[in-house]
Amino acid sequence: MFLPVIRTNSVSTSDYITRIIAEYDKYLQRNLERGYSRHDLGITFLKEKRLEVRRRVEGVHKAINGYIADFMEYFYEPISHRIVDFISPQNSPQSSPVASDVSDQEDEEDGTESKSKKQKAED
Repeated sequence: MFLPVIRTNSVSTSDYITRIIAEYDKYLQRNLERGYSRHDLGITFLKEKRLEVRRRVEGVHKAINGYIADFMEYFYEPISHRIVDFISPQNSPQSSPVASDVSDQEDEEDGTESKSKKQKAED
């Protein structure tokens, strides 16, 4: 007697098989770290070494990311805050009028022109 399987849209056999195959290396890596031999797992010498190299590369990668994060935290963030504080207009010093500008303003009030203003007009 044949019983047909009712298929559903959300369940795919191919997805399950793909997920199992994709996680197979993780499964092997985890069991090698637990102490199982390659003979127990039925893998070749090269597969075992490939997994070992991948594990070591991931360890170096994590260590480098940790050093970079520490560097950024120690140096970059405080410096970037100082730069932003320095550049922001609220912390910039007020521009003080130059002495010649003050005398120009006074002369304009009197109706006379200073020598520096005449020189600027000639240039």
